[in-house]
Amino acid sequence: MASALEALLKELYEKPKYVTASSLRTVAHTFDFLGALFEQAAQPEAKTGAPPIVLVVDDEIISRQAVVLALARASLACISTDDPHLALKLLRENHFSLIFLDVEMPTLNGFELCNQLRLLTANRTTPVVFVTSLTDFESRARSVLSGGSDLIAKPFLLMELAVKALSCVLKQQILPPNSPPAA
Repeated sequence: MASALEALLKELYEKPKYVTASSLRTVAHTFDFLGALFEQAAQPEAKTGAPPIVLVVDDEIISRQAVVLALARASLACISTDDPHLALKLLRENHFSLIFLDVEMPTLNGFELCNQLRLLTANRTTPVVFVTSLTDFESRARSVLSGGSDLIAKPFLLMELAVKALSCVLKQQILPPNSPPAA
């Protein structure tokens, strides 16, 4: 986690145009999470369970491949699809540790998909991160109202997405259930 954060900070330093509201939020949440990890270290309670699997839903192939590449950098397994209806079927049948959704997709947009997945027992509390070029206030508000945990703006740094994914997944595995939700 610390190495991924270091890589992100280095990239932000070298490419200041990528210092955005979402990248700053990712850095802040990661520092908070690292603090919580240090507090937990005094009382290690190893949780064992299935390895984390991330679902990526984006109809744009380049964007989807970029998210998958970022998850590979974080050593996280994922399933990706360009079809929101197939994603809903996968969500009905499987539990995912984290979900990345594009907003603008044909037939079922990301906000609608998030609303529907929040009704499913297996993924009711799974963190959902929207990856979108829509960064206006209304879109951010809709992401929260639909059940999203966070929003990352396109274009994004691969390390920002990797850090966000690691912190979301590790929070679920390490911190107790009454901790603040993953962001």
